[in-house]
Amino acid sequence: MLSNILNLSAFAALAAAATVNINVSSSSSSLSFSPNSATANPGDSVVFTWEDSAHTVVRGQGASAACQPFQGGFYSGGQSPPTTFTINVTDTNPIWFYCSLPGHCQAGMVGVINPP
Repeated sequence: MLSNILNLSAFAALAAAATVNINVSSSSSSLSFSPNSATANPGDSVVFTWEDSAHTVVRGQGASAACQPFQGGFYSGGQSPPTTFTINVTDTNPIWFYCSLPGHCQAGMVGVINPP
């Protein structure tokens, strides 16, 4: 009986999981993630989709060091469209991310999942 309840709980959690989509783009006026701020719950997936040019997605340290890699974080590698990169959210803590190509983060190509 207990195992059935645990199985149903796990199934309910999977059924409730959502996908958050973030576009990776170089518009004519700026380098950007769209949206650059999103909310995701544990169990959700965040899918980064390259739209029009080569970029990276790297987990950053935080608001005060958004352009510095987070030790043990994710790194998409250099990607060109059409491609996607997916991360799974495990908690509700902020997850900062940025493009590591020279000058892109400094130009504002940075974002956060679950902003503080």
